[in-house]
Amino acid sequence: MSGRSCEVVAEERRSFLLADRVDAAIDAVGWTTGMLARRLGVSERSVYRWRTGQKDADPRVVEWLEVWRVFAESHELPEGWDKREEDDAMASRSAQADLR
Repeated sequence: MSGRSCEVVAEERRSFLLADRVDAAIDAVGWTTGMLARRLGVSERSVYRWRTGQKDADPRVVEWLEVWRVFAESHELPEGWDKREEDDAMASRSAQADLR
């Protein structure tokens, strides 16, 4: 393998590791691709590309997501919280926002 090929492989590996971090953070926080896109003011396609390694996310976004991931993983939901009810309410609010 030539030096150039090793560099390309290393870059692809780095991109996929970064994508794994982005994807894990989004999942840990409980956001959808659309929710994160709206929060950051970017397209869902951009977030999808970050999650799949097709495009690298801005390092500041990755760091910000990591903070959210750590927080979400270290803090339990309030006692008696029914996440499904909140998910339904959030989906309803999101659908209403899309209609505007």
